[in-house]
Amino acid sequence: MARIVVIGSVAQDDVVVLRQPLREGRHLDAVGCERRLGGGGANTAIPLRHAGHEVALLAPIGSDESGRWLLDQLRRWQAGVEVI
Repeated sequence: MARIVVIGSVAQDDVVVLRQPLREGRHLDAVGCERRLGGGGANTAIPLRHAGHEVALLAPIGSDESGRWLLDQLRRWQAGVEVI
């Protein structure tokens, strides 16, 4: 298959888990918080790789803790996506 280069973003999505839906004027306690891999570039490159394509992802990623976490996630869970 042809090599595909995806140019896009990679983001850390912080998700707050609630027991019940939000309603205006109500205070709700969070029961958890999750960190997930997101961004348009990652959300495009990963399914293409899982479909068997050779994929390279060109995306700006910082060198801070969040950037290191994002690179780790791309390497660990989306094996085969080359990050440029």
